[in-house]
Amino acid sequence: MTCPLLVLHGTPDQVFLIENARLLFDLAASEDKSFEEWPDGDHCIYNHSLEKHVIVSDWLADRLLPLAAPS
Repeated sequence: MTCPLLVLHGTPDQVFLIENARLLFDLAASEDKSFEEWPDGDHCIYNHSLEKHVIVSDWLADRLLPLAAPS
C-alpha cells in the first residue's frame, strides 16, 4: 500500500487487535502514514469520539484542501 494512511486504534480492542494494526502500519510502503493509539480506547474508539473525529478531519483536510485550491 502506497497511498496516504491513517491508522487509529484503541489498545484494548479485541475485535481488531493492536498487533494487527501495528503490522498493517509497519508494512505499508506509504511515505505519508500516521498512527494514533489510545491506551484506553474501545473498539472504534467511541470513548474518544470527539478527539478521533478531529484527528480524522484534520488529516483529511491536510490532504484534500491543497487539491481543491485554484491553480
